[in-house]
Amino acid sequence: MASQMILVLDFGGQYNQLIARRVRECSVYCEVKPYTTSLEEIKALNPIGIIFTGGPNSVYDPASPQADPEIFKLGIPILGICYGCQLLAHNLGGRVVAATEDSAREYGKTETYFNTDCKLFRGLPAESITWMSHGDYMAKVPEGFALVAHSDACPNVAIADEKRGFYGVQYHPEVNHTEHGTDMIRNFLYEVCGAAGDWTMGDYKESSIKAIREKVGGGKVLDIVHYVQIGEETVSELHIKIPHLVGGAENFFSVHAILNAVYDIFIHAIFLSYQGTSGI
Repeated sequence: MASQMILVLDFGGQYNQLIARRVRECSVYCEVKPYTTSLEEIKALNPIGIIFTGGPNSVYDPASPQADPEIFKLGIPILGICYGCQLLAHNLGGRVVAATEDSAREYGKTETYFNTDCKLFRGLPAESITWMSHGDYMAKVPEGFALVAHSDACPNVAIADEKRGFYGVQYHPEVNHTEHGTDMIRNFLYEVCGAAGDWTMGDYKESSIKAIREKVGGGKVLDIVHYVQIGEETVSELHIKIPHLVGGAENFFSVHAILNAVYDIFIHAIFLSYQGTSGI
């Protein structure tokens, strides 16, 4: 397994696995964990960077999912996406309020303007389309953060504290509608987190096969595979001793490769289909 990894903390966003897929497409290993993951477990994982996902809640709601404030003291770069961006602001001295029509409630494709001196946008066009989906607004940006992107309606589409490696974007760079979105994620991985880019799905498959054989030995395994459609992406999840192998259609075929490679130890592989997807 790769020595470097990115941790995606899930705050209930519909694109959490898609974010992980984009990271892996950049040749960096990634795991998705719930926002309730303890600080001790995060330290043990030793990620080179953390990504906060989007989510349907408002950060100022007392019942909304929150991060342990101590996470901001770990010295690990953080990229907050949509809700994750507002979570950064909310926890670090900013103020998030409900947006109105004249205070940057935005949805859909939006012309956005970038400060390309910022590491997140380095080497990318100064103007392009992003996909917005937020009903809250950062009325106050935390001290130490610069405004590094804006739209016609919103002055703080993206914020950055480059000294601490904290970045927040109010749009979704992981979706295809955002132009150069994967490049922005890649910049976070390589320019900010210092990723080596030495991970491949093929290497992971081989190490997973070895781990399965060592753990199962001469026994048999009953396995269930979920095949799920979430938005525009297909996600497969293998419920066996192959942790965290989720996040995109390419992983579904990797699951098949693993099953074929170690077929003799399986009793059954049961495929379930959700949300109108065709069964296997």
